[in-house]
Amino acid sequence: MHKHNGFTLIELMIVVAIIGILASIAIPAYQGYTQEAANNACMSEANDYARRAYADIQLNKAAADIPAPVASACSAINNGAPVVTMTSFASTARLPGNATITCDLNAGTPCSITALAP
Repeated sequence: MHKHNGFTLIELMIVVAIIGILASIAIPAYQGYTQEAANNACMSEANDYARRAYADIQLNKAAADIPAPVASACSAINNGAPVVTMTSFASTARLPGNATITCDLNAGTPCSITALAP
């Protein structure tokens, strides 16, 4: 009687092929999820700053008293300059995000994704 002590080459090749197929499906999906999460984080950060700037302007705060945006999820909010008038401003998401977000204070504080880089 012969005792089987391991896997055959065919069995190992089948397992490697299955892992390759699963990875080819999972990796693009994961990249899409991380990109969407980065875009949403920047959208939230831009919305928070828009609400604060809108409130400060409505309270007639002096321009020097309105703080500049601090970006962590966004690579830039209004290029780092404080928003001191009822205007619109743009934010860009940090990588892996690809969104440009525009907030229009004239319309309240709605922010929306206006462009997605390829």
